[in-house]
Amino acid sequence: MMVIPAIDLKDMKCVRLSQGRMDRETVYSEDPVQMAKHWEANGAERLHVVDLNGAVTGRPIHRALIKDIIGSVHIPIEIGGGIRDLESVEDYCSSGARWVVLGTVALKNPQLLEGACASFPGQVILAIDAKGGRVAIQGWGEILSSEVKDLVGQFAGADLSAVIFTDIERDGMGMAGRSISMEVEPPQE
Repeated sequence: MMVIPAIDLKDMKCVRLSQGRMDRETVYSEDPVQMAKHWEANGAERLHVVDLNGAVTGRPIHRALIKDIIGSVHIPIEIGGGIRDLESVEDYCSSGARWVVLGTVALKNPQLLEGACASFPGQVILAIDAKGGRVAIQGWGEILSSEVKDLVGQFAGADLSAVIFTDIERDGMGMAGRSISMEVEPPQE
């Protein structure tokens, strides 16, 4: 098992939201690059970086900061939040991100997810966020009638690197929120 530290970016700071609410944050660091170096120095084998502002607006907001983070460490990084077009996928991958995480776009534009998987095989991670078993999109601001299992099944044939599942109701809730995200590697053929 690998523990993957997350750096959630909001307004250029490292934060933790409570149940995904942008108005309920705890700031952990005002220097995300130093935080990435901290995790690497403490043995992290990989980092998960999320542009929370990007997730809400639907476009990368912290692109330059994320590129600084990528350039500051030697461990692989997965990037998510606001990635809604193939150009952003390509930009992050060419900047050194090992994986890109696509969530909302998988429902809104499944052809983009499939195209990203075809163009960047093994570099795309599907993120599924849920509340009460229902899929949440747009930075957790919209809960759909779709069930998690249906979305996973829809992309069973895609060349995904992994699937990340997050239970929003447990996210950021301290001890009660343990094991809120889980990354599952697809079976090897």
